Amino acid sequence: YNQNPTTFDTFNMLILRGASPPLMQLCHAGLMTRGLNEPDAVYGLIAESVTVNGLDYTFAIRDGATFTDGSPITAADVVFTFDTFREEGHPALRQLLNNVDSTTAVDDLTVAVTFSPDATNRLPPTIATLPIISSAYYSEKPCSDADLQIPVTSGAYTVGDFRPGRFVDFTLRDN
Repeated sequence: YNQNPTTFDTFNMLILRGASPPLMQLCHAGLMTRGLNEPDAVYGLIAESVTVNGLDYTFAIRDGATFTDGSPITAADVVFTFDTFREEGHPALRQLLNNVDSTTAVDDLTVAVTFSPDATNRLPPTIATLPIISSAYYSEKPCSDADLQIPVTSGAYTVGDFRPGRFVDFTLRDN
């Protein structure tokens, strides 16, 4: 959301302040991911399934999905993510969440998202691809911070070696 291909001064790509390195999205994962050869298709990533009932979408989180610090990804993290993006996130994230009426943790691995009647049919798959952030990590460190602390993330890669404004090595996670 705030990436700059020529320099960077933060690893937080989720806020307006600062410039994060290109490809930082490799470090983040959503409930679902887009099929690159199918523009309207999404497939389970953190979520192993989704049940749709009108404007209600219920995501079953994959057992064993973890953040880079090894902690499990839970429904509470998804609720925290959407609430945090509404309050502190990049304006593009805030705008996307305008037509989400509620996000509820049904249990540890189930999250229900209810969309407003004004939501287009393109909104649910877009919301499902938003990066999920750690409630434990961002409860200790404000999501609005723009710094070079390597964040706890949910994606397949993490930040390895780096030199601010020059390069970043992304490292594939073992699990």
